[in-house]
Amino acid sequence: MKIISFLRVFNDFEYLDKTLEGALNFPGDFYIIEGSWMSAQKAGASERSDEKTYNIINKYLKLDKKYKLIQANGENEFSHCQIAMDIAIQENADWLFLFDADEVHHTQEIEETLNYLKFYKDHDSIKEIRLNSYNFCNSFKKYYDGEYFRVFRPIGNPKFIQANHCSYESNYSYIVLPNTIRYYHYNYVKKNNPASFHLKMQFFDNENPNSQSLYKQGYKEENGIYTIPVEIKDFNLPHPKIMENHPYFIDNIYQDKDINFF
Repeated sequence: MKIISFLRVFNDFEYLDKTLEGALNFPGDFYIIEGSWMSAQKAGASERSDEKTYNIINKYLKLDKKYKLIQANGENEFSHCQIAMDIAIQENADWLFLFDADEVHHTQEIEETLNYLKFYKDHDSIKEIRLNSYNFCNSFKKYYDGEYFRVFRPIGNPKFIQANHCSYESNYSYIVLPNTIRYYHYNYVKKNNPASFHLKMQFFDNENPNSQSLYKQGYKEENGIYTIPVEIKDFNLPHPKIMENHPYFIDNIYQDKDINFF
């Protein structure tokens, strides 16, 4: 079974080191697609990421030859996903796995996910697979449930129509892995780069003019505190062991109590 993984990143350094460290346990090549979208540049974004982001990228390029860098400035987020799909098709991969720059996959979750990918490898009608996540918000002890397309079958002529969703030429179906298999998504526990939040909000609104603005739906950020219009729950489980030496956990920036690791 051949899996090729891709991570899209632009100025998102806060958890990138741990995302790439966790990816060491993934099989196959791991491509880092770095760069802003043309639509983001219209809002003032530079073409290339900042020095902090590139220091982390270069660390892993030197650490393991599985990591490969692609500098891109596509029209939008979809086009960077399409770069990943086109490469996966060229490489005759069985599965394409997409990463965000702020998510951590731990060993047990990776093993269980790979078992499902092996099982469904020859089920050609299954083209996409959704994974569950703990999405943390303003605390490492608060989260909301996430469920996203992360795995795609690179066959035929699929086109990304959303950042995490493909359109295939023929009829197809998708599956959702059990919610006991979850990765850790540190998407709203950020202190240094709130501008990326607003760029994403503006991008969504620009690309979906017929949808209600995300700001109007209730998404907000002020001084590094996020308001997300979903049910926020208490999180009492341990975090992945590799997060133990992350500066935000060492400094306990949210004053959380009784954080454990596994």
